[in-house]
This record gives sequence, C-alpha cells and structure tokens, in this order.
Amino acid sequence: MESFLDMSQKTVLITGASGYLGSATTELFFQVGARVLAVVRNSHDAAKILHKSKHHQKRITIIQQDLSEADVPE
Repeated sequence: MESFLDMSQKTVLITGASGYLGSATTELFFQVGARVLAVVRNSHDAAKILHKSKHHQKRITIIQQDLSEADVPE
C-alpha cells in the first residue's frame, strides 16, 4: 500500500497497544513504515500483540508496564 505519509525513519510509542484502538493504531503505523514501541500491561497482552504483529517483528518493541501503578519509573 502506497502512502503519502512516510514514517520509515520514525518511532512511535503506543500505550494500550493490545486493546482495540491501540492494536488498530499500531497496524496503521506499521503501514506507513514506523517503528513501534508498544506498551502493554502484562505478558498475556504482550503475547497477543506479538501474535497480531507477526509480520512486523523487526519493527516492534514490547514494553510490559502497568502505567496505572503508582511506582512507574520516571
């Protein structure tokens, strides 16, 4: 798919990447060539997003962190 938006040199951070909107947003960024840092709450969510993005393994990094926790690193 050709795109007028080339993000092949860009990295995006997506929180809630395993959810409905997060996974759709992740896929859209893959389509325009971006690298994705995907934040998920737990290992189940991490496995889910890895399975959905199996064709983009080289362009995704999973960050497992519950951002609702009070002791989130700064």
